[in-house]
Amino acid sequence: MRTRAFIVALAALRLLSPSPGRAAIRVEVDEIVFTLKAGDAKEVFLVGDFNQWNPTVEPMAREGDEFVVRLFLVAGTYRYKFVVDGKAMADPDNPGTSPEQGSPMVLVERSGGLILNTEIPDETRVTRTANYDARYIGFLFDEEGDTDVEQRVDLGVRATLDRLRARAVVASGDSSWTGSPENVDVFFDRGFVEVEAGKFLVRGFENDSTWASVDPMGLVGHAGVYGYDAGFDYHGVTGVAEGKHASLSARWADETTRGGVTQASADMSAFAAGTGTDTTAYAYAYTFSGSDVLALEGTLSTGAFAAGLGLRTDSGVNSGVWVDVARRPLDFATQTYATREDRRASTAWLGWSGLKQTNIVFGYGWSGIESRAYATASGTSDLSTPLDASSAITPVDATRDVLDSDRFVVTATYNRRVAASLRWDLTRFDFDGIEGSSRADVHRVLADAGTTWRGWRLSARAAYTDQDYGETPDALYIDWPERNVWLSRWDALDVPSMVGIALDTYTAWSLDAARDGGRVDVGATALLQTLDVVDAPVHASVRAYGDVTVRGAWYLYGDARWAWYDRDAWGVDDSFVDLYVEAGYRKGVISVGVGFGLDPWAFDPVVSDFADIGRSEYLRTAIDGGVRRSDATAIGQALVERERSLEDLRVFKLECIIELR
Repeated sequence: MRTRAFIVALAALRLLSPSPGRAAIRVEVDEIVFTLKAGDAKEVFLVGDFNQWNPTVEPMAREGDEFVVRLFLVAGTYRYKFVVDGKAMADPDNPGTSPEQGSPMVLVERSGGLILNTEIPDETRVTRTANYDARYIGFLFDEEGDTDVEQRVDLGVRATLDRLRARAVVASGDSSWTGSPENVDVFFDRGFVEVEAGKFLVRGFENDSTWASVDPMGLVGHAGVYGYDAGFDYHGVTGVAEGKHASLSARWADETTRGGVTQASADMSAFAAGTGTDTTAYAYAYTFSGSDVLALEGTLSTGAFAAGLGLRTDSGVNSGVWVDVARRPLDFATQTYATREDRRASTAWLGWSGLKQTNIVFGYGWSGIESRAYATASGTSDLSTPLDASSAITPVDATRDVLDSDRFVVTATYNRRVAASLRWDLTRFDFDGIEGSSRADVHRVLADAGTTWRGWRLSARAAYTDQDYGETPDALYIDWPERNVWLSRWDALDVPSMVGIALDTYTAWSLDAARDGGRVDVGATALLQTLDVVDAPVHASVRAYGDVTVRGAWYLYGDARWAWYDRDAWGVDDSFVDLYVEAGYRKGVISVGVGFGLDPWAFDPVVSDFADIGRSEYLRTAIDGGVRRSDATAIGQALVERERSLEDLRVFKLECIIELR
């Protein structure tokens, strides 16, 4: 089974320094099994040379009081660490002679199998190393004669020199399948340079992972429906200073895309037709292109208590225009301002773990958006056409408030044989400025539980949402970042959230079961969405998959999904079924597969690997035009149309992956 990069949208929450755990690594058939015994931990990730030390890629599954993950790795020399509730630690059973560099591991191929060794020869020289990796990905899709092909080559270099670590990846893409130089796009994909000095760590990055927040609001780190990392589409620098009871993290980043400043325009025709003497209008073009981010976070822990403060600012968001207009006898006097928005969000939280196996966190956050003018112009107009800021060239420094927001979070977690958590989240939005005066309150309650039973990983979740937006601007929605400052740039619009845009209250119930074996991996997911708590069902889906090693390196994979919608507003009461089947060969550095249907395992540029996002990406095209609450019916109808076309999709896929390390 190929290494899968599971993207987890749950931000890490570290209340105390992780308890010392016991760990083990072993070889089972062709898999390397990593195990960490840490019963008090809430979330554990595995990082190392094999996943570019990205703390979001490889989550470890809880099995009793242990966390386990299984990987397919080729022969070679690696270093790895565990990230326990946001804190990196070497394997306590295998620290090596340089634990700050990670635990050592050597895999040697003999007689068609792998032999594991945890001693790297001459450890004193291992801090001066250079390694490379290369990967070729080629795939072809054919849908009833309409062919889509692509090739991608990744070339990576990683180096360690005493306390300095670096990695760079250059990629190329070719959608012509010819390999002709004029059709090949070569680009710097991602990289970092990291310097460690005692308790201090400084990291410069380009499109690569950074530290993740430990506060309950998750100001920095995983965000959005796919758990996008804070470093994706950014370059910048982070610094971390960490002691036994305190830590301080800082991050500055600049958005890498430069799409230019989009001109927004304000339509004043309604005012021109009225009798008012003066008015102010505001318009903006929703974009984070070219924005800057500054984030700070500090934590302190002692005994059973932990506390923290966090800050994040986004500068240069949403290019726009505000216009002051005064009526005159024959025309209108105008003052236009070219604007960009500045966003700020801050949190303070307190955690207590005085009860056995139980942690409780209280968090409060405050945030706001203001429109900042950097240029202005005055003139006259008959208001027959919308006004924009194209003539605003005189420098100016002025601001107008857009909104303020407060957030309250209470979380209780319990970790024993059954891991359970309960979270209450209240977010309040107060518009009292350039977009008018109004208020919205959104309550969310999340209940999670998970356990292992006879090799199965079982989990359940209930997510209740109560939303009252009142007369607030149409763009405000709890899972869409345009007016929700807490989301930064990434949205959280999964299918239940798209279904629930126009619902005052709804609950999404879900069940998951998975079992990873040496030759057989199986799993199933069920979702039921109801009005209020258990009133009437409006959406449901069931998915099941199986991955079976048939003989030697030959495998079969199957994935089936059923979805149903019942929404009077959309004029639909229908169900849909889509299937995907694949057969192939995978051994060592080569994986070749032939599939039919829409592959749920799609290439994810966030982690530069394959992830279970194919269907979600396809269905999310229903919101390509953005989100407005007044467009809820149109978005729902587009979602159903996507489901209908997915059911009818007939795609043939040929894929080849070659990885060298």
